[in-house]
Amino acid sequence: DSMKLLLVGQAAGFQFKMPIVYSTCFDKSPAETMLRGAKPDEQLQSLRAAGVTHLAFDWFEIARYRQSGNYGFSDWPQPADVEQLIDSGVFEELATPFERDDFQVLKVIERVEEGTSDEEE
Repeated sequence: DSMKLLLVGQAAGFQFKMPIVYSTCFDKSPAETMLRGAKPDEQLQSLRAAGVTHLAFDWFEIARYRQSGNYGFSDWPQPADVEQLIDSGVFEELATPFERDDFQVLKVIERVEEGTSDEEE
């Protein structure tokens, strides 16, 4: 399977050597569209449909955009939103290769609910 990264808060996608989905601070984030207010199964379905395997949150850039006098950024996500994504069982947090503690990477967990199989999709 190939990997596809959904970036939140980081629009410099040229840095990544894998397929990515991203937005600028002027657009609604695809992550917000797929994840905010959705149930875990809906989140997983949206991510799979987009081919997304990983999410990355650049908290430094998100905070910078949200500062007064800057471009602005949605109120989603907050750290508690990301914790909820992890607690829902749709994602697991990964260690990052970056020497920063404000860049968070999640992996979409490939799970099959009891009583279903991939063939039924």
